[in-house]
Amino acid sequence: MYSTSRLYLCIAVQLLVFIVGVAQTQPASTPHVTLAWDDTVNIDQDGYHVRRRAGTTGSAYATLASTDAATPTYTDYAVVANQKVCYVIEAFENTDGDVSPPSNEVCIRVRSK
Repeated sequence: MYSTSRLYLCIAVQLLVFIVGVAQTQPASTPHVTLAWDDTVNIDQDGYHVRRRAGTTGSAYATLASTDAATPTYTDYAVVANQKVCYVIEAFENTDGDVSPPSNEVCIRVRSK
């Protein structure tokens, strides 16, 4: 069972989930966004769903990938240069099908080379 606390995704301050590497440090020859998080609330999860949406108002989230509990990172190579994308992370448990509420959202405009 998951805590009623939300996972939080943030760039500058570690709350409950911390994403690093979301702001690209260089224009990449292959556009990508690397996400990393630290979940300090959900200790019995089986893994995480990485969800992404286009950065336009009203666009829906789609599950981009799932990672196991020992892999709190993901690199998204399916981004388009100069497009804004937004991400949330959800912890999940296979046994009873529980999924945490989504983390807060983090958005980035992918730079081109």
